[in-house]
Amino acid sequence: MKQQKKSWVKTLLSFAEPCKGKMILSVLCAIFSVAGGFIPFWAVYKILLLFINRTATGNDILLWCLVGVGGYLIRVLCFGISTILAHISAYTILEGIRLKIANRLMKAPLGEVMRRRIGYLKNIIMDKVEDLEPPLAHVIPELTSNLLLPLADLKKTTAQGVNGAAFALLALDSGAYDIPENTAGTTQATRDGYVDYILNAELPGGGWSFAGGDAETDITAMALQALAKYCDRQDVADAVERGLTVLSQQQEENGGFVAYDSESSESIAQVIVALTELGVSLTDSRFVKSGNTLVSRLLEFRTENGAFRHILDGEEDVMATEQGFYALVAVSRAEQGKSTLYTMTET
Repeated sequence: MKQQKKSWVKTLLSFAEPCKGKMILSVLCAIFSVAGGFIPFWAVYKILLLFINRTATGNDILLWCLVGVGGYLIRVLCFGISTILAHISAYTILEGIRLKIANRLMKAPLGEVMRRRIGYLKNIIMDKVEDLEPPLAHVIPELTSNLLLPLADLKKTTAQGVNGAAFALLALDSGAYDIPENTAGTTQATRDGYVDYILNAELPGGGWSFAGGDAETDITAMALQALAKYCDRQDVADAVERGLTVLSQQQEENGGFVAYDSESSESIAQVIVALTELGVSLTDSRFVKSGNTLVSRLLEFRTENGAFRHILDGEEDVMATEQGFYALVAVSRAEQGKSTLYTMTET
């Protein structure tokens, strides 16, 4: 039986077992550090408002100055703790890797070891392993905190409309990520908050649009993708059914969708992903028109070299190709009974 090759990420993380707690705490401290960095700006904003409204008093100004200083201290303190823990964890992992290499060398045939020059072995054990330190000590805590924190501000995330809330939910649910506390944000985001925002943006006849008016295929499909994991809520399940009805009514007899007077492959791709996220069969009678399915119509947009066009008589398009490919990945995973595109818990 062929042994399945272990990915390098899993191999690397296996060395993190002794310091897993420190790494998690490092990420949390990094998140608090980023949040604390917003507080001084918020304090300055509040002081400016006091002057604009002509209600400034010495005590109020002093209060907000202290708030700003407190936020700065939180940023510095949490950043320091995060950096220390991240470096301790990083060098613990490097130590484990070097010990593993040394143990492997001790068990290797003597002739094989002697055949290697000492500089070659030193380069592997010292230099190559040391190259792992920057991503372990800096990228993991700092990148994680800077990516997740903006999603904790509901007002900022939804400033561009329903697609902002949809993308936020998809990102958070892709890895079951916790939403960090955003003390500098105007409105703390929660999953229910994002779901409620999407539900409140639903059009009277069902479906969603970017700026009002009639329901738009792409926006409706993206909203359904985001709501797919929350259908245990009756209000969500009802909105999803209305959205599916709208998409079914919008589908053309050729299996595609027309938006802004032209049929695009991206609209088909988004609907395919929405159906697979919801667990709806792609051969569901609601989405088969005159024998034409979503997949069969999408494939008609393929070029000779395998890319996808935006419109049927257009040239190959990068965005259309990207969405076309990940729609086909969603189809493949659904047919194999695997987890959905945005979860992808197994390869």
